[in-house]
Amino acid sequence: MISSNVKDVRSRIRTALSASPLFPLRQLQVEYHDNRIVLAGRVDNFYQKQMAQELARSISADIELINTVEVSRG
Repeated sequence: MISSNVKDVRSRIRTALSASPLFPLRQLQVEYHDNRIVLAGRVDNFYQKQMAQELARSISADIELINTVEVSRG
């Protein structure tokens, strides 16, 4: 069962990503799996991947974060 704290964190990360000026970040998925927050999706470059991770980490510092976001090639 997902705790209300994790649901709140997941919701806050989704809200922050959807408000990002970097459009690809708005399309990322935020899930909860095995007591971790998981970022997934695809972005245009490593900078965007890192920005998504840092934004999520700033919200969920006490929950393990897994960044599975892929960087598009070409």
